[in-house]
Amino acid sequence: MAEFLRVHPTFVSQVVNGPKDFSGEQAVMVAEFLTLVGREKSYFLELIFFARAGHKNLREYHKQRMKELRSESNKVANRVGKSKELSDDQKIRYYSDWSYVATWLGTSIDSLSNVPTLAKFFNLAPSQVSEILDFLKEAGLCKEVNGVIEMKVKKTHIPANSILVKNHHLNWRLKSIESGQKLSASE
Repeated sequence: MAEFLRVHPTFVSQVVNGPKDFSGEQAVMVAEFLTLVGREKSYFLELIFFARAGHKNLREYHKQRMKELRSESNKVANRVGKSKELSDDQKIRYYSDWSYVATWLGTSIDSLSNVPTLAKFFNLAPSQVSEILDFLKEAGLCKEVNGVIEMKVKKTHIPANSILVKNHHLNWRLKSIESGQKLSASE
């Protein structure tokens, strides 16, 4: 890091151990060295500016800014990034039953690339899997290439304030309970 910043290693050691601080320019270079981007970089720079602030009002400003960045980072939607936006009707259907999400996730596994393998893996009727796959393709979540079903979109997200999130979580809790009842003694 010292070499990257073109400073003496003793200086970096003094910063890490407390008696010295990076300048704003050095902080930007350290963020680059650590490959920090977006909110991570902003938060790191706020930490530096907070440590360097001489007046309590300026310290309070940077403290509040760090609090805002932490709050933004705690929102799942901000961490997962942009995802496929489904229409309201598609959301209702997709989150209505665990089998839609499970089938979509299953298409990311090479060995589960067609109706028979997905049906067997999830213990669903082939006709049901076929219907689900038709929906997933229509919604743009999956695609079919040379008879092989593939995941087209790598992530979806349902906001915490959606009226469908409770049902979505309930679906998976019920599926978990159902699976738990089928565990063998060794499991």
